[in-house]
Amino acid sequence: MLWELSKKGRITQIKATILLTFLLMMLVSTSCTSRNSIDNDPVSVSKEETMKNSQTPQPIGNKPEYVLLMEAAYGAPSQSGFGSAVFFEQLELNQELEKVALQKYKYFVGELWDRYGEDAWIGPWKEVYARKSGMKKDIVAELQGIKDRDASISVPMILDVVENAEAARHALSAAYDDETVVELRAYNLGDGGAMSGILVAGRRSNGETIFLVFLLD
Repeated sequence: MLWELSKKGRITQIKATILLTFLLMMLVSTSCTSRNSIDNDPVSVSKEETMKNSQTPQPIGNKPEYVLLMEAAYGAPSQSGFGSAVFFEQLELNQELEKVALQKYKYFVGELWDRYGEDAWIGPWKEVYARKSGMKKDIVAELQGIKDRDASISVPMILDVVENAEAARHALSAAYDDETVVELRAYNLGDGGAMSGILVAGRRSNGETIFLVFLLD
């Protein structure tokens, strides 16, 4: 009798253990299924991706082809203070073009601006050309027609002496002769001594603005 009771007790214990194991397996399986469901949930993925994107700086966008052509011909933005460089910026249509052009000029001159003094660099600064509304757009002819003696000295340097002059002229035309160009101005540069140059600024109707800075001694 005691043996029978002991036997039944062991059987009951074994059944309880099996049942407990089964329940634990079901619990683990349910947890995994739930996790997979969350991982595959488009809303969850979308939220995770959105969070990731919010922490990653988004690219502003590629430069227009005409800017790349200009940079290939005259150089990318720099603070060399010598030679030439091209700057591109998105401006509001009511921003004063000359003010921004001065900023590019100062940036290009770099540390020489303070070494020689602002007065030295600002002294020769003056507008030497402004395209009139409705006139034919021909940047090469317009530059060649500049009457200012100091600025006119720099014109052949960016039209003829520049390496691969044909490609450079094509780049100038692509940048400044497009039908969307609504404002074009040129300014004389220099340090009041040996350095002299020219800055050409053109703004499009969408606010895209390109600056060519040239400075040599």
